Amino acid sequence: MKIVTPVALGLTTLCLAPTAAAEPVSTIKVSYDDLDFARPEDKAEFHRRIKTAVRQVCRTRTFHPLVQRATRRKCRDQTSRKIDSSVRLAIAKAGERRHLVQSTKSSRR
Repeated sequence: MKIVTPVALGLTTLCLAPTAAAEPVSTIKVSYDDLDFARPEDKAEFHRRIKTAVRQVCRTRTFHPLVQRATRRKCRDQTSRKIDSSVRLAIAKAGERRHLVQSTKSSRR
């Protein structure tokens, strides 16, 4: 798959796919089931995980350093733009799940 799109967005995983000129990587799963997005530090951790995954997806192996740098930067920019809405959706879904769990707990009392 040459277009960078999330392959699957589960309840606790975001998947990234590589772009053109990237080293072959089918998907990278970014787990966030251990994070609470109501906490700023957990949200920051999620974005660090996304950034690391984007770097892994956009690894290149060319002999010319300038070409390699430009290719990586283009891949990272494209990947980040393409997954932005999926990242926001993942955060929103996690918030909905948390709200649902809290509502269920309070209704049992």
